[in-house]
Amino acid sequence: MKGYIQNHTIILQDSLPNSLKNGDEVEIIIIPIKKQKYHFPTFKIDIKEEYLDPEKIYEQD
Repeated sequence: MKGYIQNHTIILQDSLPNSLKNGDEVEIIIIPIKKQKYHFPTFKIDIKEEYLDPEKIYEQD
């Protein structure tokens, strides 16, 4: 069964089997999936908040 983590909550992508009922105990094993590695260097692009200000963008020199 696969899922993902969102705000410290596990969201399941598949439906639970009908044999499970409220109050049943289950064992959960969490295995992180490795992100794809690229064969070339990558970097995170970040935009400074000050550059999103329209006054800064259209500022006359």
